[in-house]
Amino acid sequence: MLDQDAAAAGRLTDDAAIGLLATTFPDEMVVAAIDATGKRERRNRALPARLMVYLSMALWLDFGKSYVRVLRNLLRGLRWARGGWDGYVVPTDGAISRARERLGSAPMQVLFEATAKPTVPVAHAEVFWRDLLKVV
Repeated sequence: MLDQDAAAAGRLTDDAAIGLLATTFPDEMVVAAIDATGKRERRNRALPARLMVYLSMALWLDFGKSYVRVLRNLLRGLRWARGGWDGYVVPTDGAISRARERLGSAPMQVLFEATAKPTVPVAHAEVFWRDLLKVV
């Protein structure tokens, strides 16, 4: 049986990871990417595009877990980081899959292009190996 403190600490680190995700990609940036790609929904949905962008990123944090489980963790982390989302009913895997299909990859590409950058300045000698730029 797992130690209760270890389980609680694991949940806190998950919440902190989602908080970091939400800080790195603030709502304004996510909404701008959705608008720039024309993916804003025309009606209120149980799975709005903004939530689906965060879910797409959270799937990499909880790699190999089901959509529903990752969405539950995401919502818990967003509540911890920002508040809100109380009383939200998590839809089925099928509904999440359809919402991801509606969103597509364009907003994710816009966010990647806006934020991706080298972590080490190119001027550092250790960035290169045999004239190739290393990925760090």
